[in-house]
Amino acid sequence: MKTKYIFLLILTTHLLTVPVFGQSTAGIHFQAIARNSSGQPLLNTTIQLRLSVIDSAQNGAVVYQELRALQTNAYGSFAFDIGITPNYVTVGTYQGINWGTGKKHLKIDYDPTNSFSFSLSLGIVPFASVPYAFQAGSVSYIDSTGAQNGRILVYNSTEQRFKTAANPYPVYYQGTGISISGFTVSNSGDLSSQNEIQMLSISNDTIFLSDGGYVVIPVSNTDLRPDVQIQTPSGIGLYEGTVNALVSGFGLSTAVLLEWGTDSTYGDSLWLTPPMLNGSIPHNVSHTLSLSAGTTWHYRLKALNAAGIFISNDMTFSTLFITTASVSGITHNAAVCSGEVGSDGGYPIIERGICWHTSPNPTVLNNTTVDGSGTGAFVSQLTNLQPGTLYYVRAYAINSQDTLYGQEVSFTTELIGSNFQGGIIAYIYQPGDPGYIAGQTHGIIAAPADHSTTASWGCSGTAVGNTAFVLGSGSSNTAAIVSGCSDLGCAARICSDLVLGGYSDWHLPSRDELSKLYESKVAIGGLSGYAYWSSSEGDANNAWGVIFDGWNNGAQVNDLKDFSINVRAIRYF
Repeated sequence: MKTKYIFLLILTTHLLTVPVFGQSTAGIHFQAIARNSSGQPLLNTTIQLRLSVIDSAQNGAVVYQELRALQTNAYGSFAFDIGITPNYVTVGTYQGINWGTGKKHLKIDYDPTNSFSFSLSLGIVPFASVPYAFQAGSVSYIDSTGAQNGRILVYNSTEQRFKTAANPYPVYYQGTGISISGFTVSNSGDLSSQNEIQMLSISNDTIFLSDGGYVVIPVSNTDLRPDVQIQTPSGIGLYEGTVNALVSGFGLSTAVLLEWGTDSTYGDSLWLTPPMLNGSIPHNVSHTLSLSAGTTWHYRLKALNAAGIFISNDMTFSTLFITTASVSGITHNAAVCSGEVGSDGGYPIIERGICWHTSPNPTVLNNTTVDGSGTGAFVSQLTNLQPGTLYYVRAYAINSQDTLYGQEVSFTTELIGSNFQGGIIAYIYQPGDPGYIAGQTHGIIAAPADHSTTASWGCSGTAVGNTAFVLGSGSSNTAAIVSGCSDLGCAARICSDLVLGGYSDWHLPSRDELSKLYESKVAIGGLSGYAYWSSSEGDANNAWGVIFDGWNNGAQVNDLKDFSINVRAIRYF
């Protein structure tokens, strides 16, 4: 919705005369209060007005037009003198207005965007009688007392008025070289044709004489219009960029307007601070824009002073674009993280990669994985991580201007595969598992190495009984086997007699517990035998095992008890 503005206008005759080209020109005082659509004064606000003097009717020709860029005061009011030092004159001259012909009107236009478009008209008002005093000021009083047809009026400088002459016709007196006969005046003196009065004409900067001579008038080359020199943008990041320029006003008060947008039609504009630059020394002007990432931005600067307007060329720069992708391949001590640098902001990327830390907002001062330079997608391997630890990661890119970061992503390393209580964590109980307790961490620890590669299950032909398959049953299975089987080298007894890492509660895993070891065999390491024994009995002659490295990896098989295969102990935590 467009904002409407209300101006309370007061027009009065300007009482000050200003010398212009050897004459005295009186201005017309213009005073107003600027208000918004709610009637509130626009305080300390930069505004632009276009004032046009229109001849005769309201739709007549514009005989004079000037532009004003000015600032309201702390009460919302402003004042100036029409025709006196305008910022810019676009039609005619104030001194050239013929106030004696036609009825004059004043048209007032306002630019709500401060971009010299003047799209809002505030109306057309007729001038009161006061301005016509400018025309009347050139007419003297005429005394017609005793006047008759054919009498001559002469100016009496003492009385400052025109009066009828004493004679009905003017009286001429002949002098040297001049003779008068009746109504004929003749040259009787200088009859030479070589010194006659010359006719003059002018074109541009040259005065021509009718006899072929000419005179060139010296012309000043000084141009006091402002000048804008665009400097290299700085501080270009994901969401900002700083526009820099050198502005010269050549001693005149100069206002600077910044325009920007995603194309050369711009769309956004801002009068820069300070509102008016003064002095003859060029000013360094800069402004930081809040922008969106990965976008090419167009901008230009306009500078305005009393001598004219300067508009810079269309300039561009691009904001950076860098993203952090989700983390994958998470283990107990490593992870894979990727990122992408989509735009370098006009400055080559000299380094890119991933940084990470256990605290939020990691930087390149923490842990980094460098992955080359330039734009594009990249993948980084994060190593030497701690198990069961929450990490924060961000993609980063470095150019000559700054170090930029993508969004933050977090992940937690696996506990599985980490060293803990004499062994390696092989499995963490999940909801529904025997041994799972909400809010607590429990599971299975595997011994760090095999205890035998040629052990039998034992007690072939004898049913031990009282063994189970499920998680959490390996400890009771082992106790039952040791109690019911006297074979000294059986797999269960090897595990039961084990003391490792200060712990003596080791046992042979049940069938389902052994399958969890197979699922984590890479993280645990060293589980490379063909098959391993479980503590789950099949019958008097068979017991269950799991194939780790054979024709059917991961399969649970019921083998003869006197087979010789691998043994790996576990304990609970």
